Amino acid sequence: MTDINDIKVAVIGCGYWGRNHVRNYHELGNLAAICDNHPENEQMVVSQFSTKAMSFEEILADDEIQAIVIATPAPAHYAVADAALDAGKHVFVEKPLTLNIKESEALAAKSEKLGLTLMVGHLLQYHSAFIKVKELIANGEIGNLLRVYSNRISFGKVQTAENVLWSLGPHDISMILSVTNEEPSEVVALGSAYLSPQYQDFVHTHLTFPSGVTAHIFNSWLSPFKEHKFVATGDKGSIIFDDTQAWETKVAICRHNVTFPQNAPPLHEKADLEYVALEQSEPLKDECRHFLQSIATRETPRTDGREGLRVLKVLTQAQNSLEAAAKKQLKQSA
Repeated sequence: MTDINDIKVAVIGCGYWGRNHVRNYHELGNLAAICDNHPENEQMVVSQFSTKAMSFEEILADDEIQAIVIATPAPAHYAVADAALDAGKHVFVEKPLTLNIKESEALAAKSEKLGLTLMVGHLLQYHSAFIKVKELIANGEIGNLLRVYSNRISFGKVQTAENVLWSLGPHDISMILSVTNEEPSEVVALGSAYLSPQYQDFVHTHLTFPSGVTAHIFNSWLSPFKEHKFVATGDKGSIIFDDTQAWETKVAICRHNVTFPQNAPPLHEKADLEYVALEQSEPLKDECRHFLQSIATRETPRTDGREGLRVLKVLTQAQNSLEAAAKKQLKQSA
């Protein structure tokens, strides 16, 4: 087994989120180099984290660099990841894995053929609160799962090259697929575009699963308030994960109940929330450690290429639904 401390990582793309990867790999002692298309930004990162800048070609040719983290804009993900795998590098790609299913399938197959780690940045899968939520559901804490919803809304950060579904939705889709352990049989999405006619600022996505479980996702970057809330409801209660809350109140179990007495109105029985103790940690640092551990142990990452592909399939179905709804609305207004 490779010593995790010996794994050297290069980060490609040092924008807003890429710098967070640089910081974490620097703190973990695994950062070898960075690469960014903007010289001023590149030099600022080099100075801040006492690392070196290299060209992408130099990184690929450097045998001492075993792994690459890709935090470039999504349209570049496939080309950069494909070249990195061909160079024998383990690859971490920020979400989404790619922008089309064929490319994601190709990357997943290539990584498996070459015996290289391919991991996708579905960050919430490494959040200790969500890990606890999954554990509670699996242990039957809320009985049989019936319904899931996930809201990821706030004011900003508005993107100019993708809609809010592609910007925020991968996290919600990844979590929902993780707790349902199945792929949806139907995906329906509706959205509204206000800032730019081709990119929706509000998107509602509804998923139906073969087991009968249903799920709903609400994404927006134009909400007047911030809400990052995941709720799973079963036949014995609900679990609430509210990531805007303090650690002491991030995860709660709700055991409200409704009974139907004979010859009487339904009886609503409310219960106090039961807060769940959590291990406090930075999700991104845990995600970075998981990538390194997967390389060292050769174990499949929690969010490997195949998981990224499943998320991308749902994103694609939702996008197709959005476009079909937009065409129908345009036809009706003509």
